[in-house]
Amino acid sequence: EGLNSVKTGRVMLGATDPKDSNPGTIRGDLCIQVGRNIIHGSDSVESAQRE
Repeated sequence: EGLNSVKTGRVMLGATDPKDSNPGTIRGDLCIQVGRNIIHGSDSVESAQRE
C-alpha cells in the first residue's frame, strides 16, 4: 500500500537479471543468477492482486 509502492519496491529489488542490478539493491547485492532469484516483486498493482 502507499503512493508508488510498486515502483518503489521494484527500485529496491533491482533488475531481474542480477548483473544488470545496481549495487545497493537486493538483487544487486545478493543474487547470483536469474533462475535462482532471491525475491519476487510484482510489476503492477493488478499483477500483485492476482499473485
